[in-house]
Amino acid sequence: LSGYVSTDDQNLTSATIDAGNILTIAIENGDPVTVDLSAYLDNTDVQDLTITGNILSLTGDATNVTLPTADGTETVVTAGTNISVTGDGSSATPYVIANTRPDIFYPPSIAVDVSTTGTARTIDLHAEYLAQYGSPSVVSAGAPAAIPTYTNNELYYYVTYFDPNVFANVSVDNVGVMTYDVIASPTDYNTLINVVFVAQ
Repeated sequence: LSGYVSTDDQNLTSATIDAGNILTIAIENGDPVTVDLSAYLDNTDVQDLTITGNILSLTGDATNVTLPTADGTETVVTAGTNISVTGDGSSATPYVIANTRPDIFYPPSIAVDVSTTGTARTIDLHAEYLAQYGSPSVVSAGAPAAIPTYTNNELYYYVTYFDPNVFANVSVDNVGVMTYDVIASPTDYNTLINVVFVAQ
């Protein structure tokens, strides 16, 4: 660039090159100098790098590079106690980690009117569960205001025991509605229905 730079003692403050290969040199206390570098550049070897699937290609080059495909061997996932792992980690069969021990719990206690007899009475056990878990009477410091819950189709419902002297024709459907007959009032004003929820 000796033909473009003054012999005066001047400082170059910046140098930039644009897309058209024009070099611009800013000179302290002087006009900027521009140099067309296109004649000095050989653009015949400009190539594009592309990837299709797992094939890496360079235009103008017959040699392609095949990248490895994930098959699950890159990562080790080990099942633990009550935890299962299926799949090989690939996009076709991704890892699925599941809890093999179901979440089993008793729903909250509710009052059941057995002061009179009657048939085909119902209680929405799931609705009662949401009501009490959603607005507990007392919460410990720092705890969320509501307890996490399941939707009605995420649970199995079981009646593990009922007092046969008081109840008959007890059943529960797949969304948690229990149907029952009251055939007699308990003689000591106490009786039991035990219900269990199991997460699917």
